[in-house]
Amino acid sequence: MAAQMIPVDTTMTIREDIPKYVRLPHQAMGYLEEKIRSAMWWPEVLRVQRSDGLVGTSLLKQIAMSAAIRADERKHEFCWRYKAEVSFDMRPWITNEYPPIPFLSQTDGDIPGRRHSQNPFPLSGSLAGEVRRPDVVIVENEGNRWPGRGAVDHDGMAQWPNLLRLVEVKFPGDTWGKGQEEDYVGIAGDNHHMTVLKVSGGE
Repeated sequence: MAAQMIPVDTTMTIREDIPKYVRLPHQAMGYLEEKIRSAMWWPEVLRVQRSDGLVGTSLLKQIAMSAAIRADERKHEFCWRYKAEVSFDMRPWITNEYPPIPFLSQTDGDIPGRRHSQNPFPLSGSLAGEVRRPDVVIVENEGNRWPGRGAVDHDGMAQWPNLLRLVEVKFPGDTWGKGQEEDYVGIAGDNHHMTVLKVSGGE
């Protein structure tokens, strides 16, 4: 089923002045605004009937934005300041042991400097809330592929904390899921390392 492209209304606005969170770092707004404006050409959702008879829903604007960022990541061999949809293991944070841990790619074994996993389901049999995948992570040092604030990965290898900002983009019709906002603050560390962008218009 092909998605229909629709024109973007020039009245599209992006709000980041949400009092409980901080504004984006310098120059980040320009980069993310470009990706958001491109994503706004896509319809909000695509509904496809699966083989089991159920109807699946995809948020196409979100998918388009993430794909554009990931293209930049691949171009720079994942040494890039912006990282799309990093999956975090919330279990250490739920048990108050460690900050949430980013899942890393298994394609390179356990060597240092691995990129984050692009598998949307990195934890087999996970329960609701055990894996979270924020829209964008901005890192301090783009030469360091580690996208977390913790200092240890799943293999027990030491990492240098590198998370500068967690960014959640709320396209029209997108709302917080149960416990999602609180968990994202847990990934960021506090409200001062998290930005929420609310997109309106473009319809």
